[in-house]
Amino acid sequence: MKKNLLKISIFMLISSMVFLLSCYITRSYLADKKTSGSNVVYNSETGYLKDSLKLILKTKNQSSNEFVIDGEYTVKELKKDLGLEQGLNKEQLEKHFKDLNYTIESMNDSQIILSRSFVSKLQPKKYYLGEKNDFFAIYKTDDKGVPYIENPASDIYTDKKKVSTLPEQDKKDIVSFKKQFNTRDDAEEAASGYF
Repeated sequence: MKKNLLKISIFMLISSMVFLLSCYITRSYLADKKTSGSNVVYNSETGYLKDSLKLILKTKNQSSNEFVIDGEYTVKELKKDLGLEQGLNKEQLEKHFKDLNYTIESMNDSQIILSRSFVSKLQPKKYYLGEKNDFFAIYKTDDKGVPYIENPASDIYTDKKKVSTLPEQDKKDIVSFKKQFNTRDDAEEAASGYF
């Protein structure tokens, strides 16, 4: 009888230890997963955005309600463009892209999506001085006034001054397509005035 009681007691003790150990392991695992899921965007030591994060810029076309991808960066590429040696935090990112009328639409562990809307309706069959990936660009509008870049190789000035370096009013005029022209030559001449 005492042997059976001892066996039952040992069995209960071992079962309790296994149960408690499994609870502890499960709790630790879930806690790690929960914190890593909410902070994967940030480097936990510095609070900066991770260099590998992809930044997707998109603009909503007012007439069709569709989004057009303006460009894609990584945080590392943006830091290089901005001349930052240390990290880039969320506030700096928001401030930089706010100047270009972008706001953060969503964030996850692999990307941040920034979006903006066209503010005004554009005239059809005209040329506009605008911005793409913070570079000057010449846009042409189709029959419905939807802007597009005819030749990305020559119409985006990646080797020139960036739009974000302009005075505030000039920047707003470029980003919101206020500079309208009848010919490509007029648009190119206006763009060269900013370089």
